Amino acid sequence: MTKAELMQCLEEIANAEFGGHFTVMKFSSNWRVCFRTPMKAHSIEPGDKDHEMCEGKTFEEAAIAAIRERRDAICITWHDWPKIKAEQDAELEAWMKETEGLTEEEFVARYVR
Repeated sequence: MTKAELMQCLEEIANAEFGGHFTVMKFSSNWRVCFRTPMKAHSIEPGDKDHEMCEGKTFEEAAIAAIRERRDAICITWHDWPKIKAEQDAELEAWMKETEGLTEEEFVARYVR
């Protein structure tokens, strides 16, 4: 399908099933498409996991996914916050161990630019 045909298909589905609402977003590295209007940029709520916008490297990929899934998005992206927090805590702990015992001069030389 061409971009124009995909846009027409999105519009027809939006009109028939979602009160006319659909959203298309282009970012520097991807596209996101969904039906309705997402009300949150990022969500960490477990129930929102299945309600993020469909993503694709191209408009066509994202649009086809939204059409196939009829994705009704709550948020642009969903994040697994407990997992992210655990990873951040581990990184912080490793850094604290790495910097423990450094003199102020050593710390500045290594980390301050």
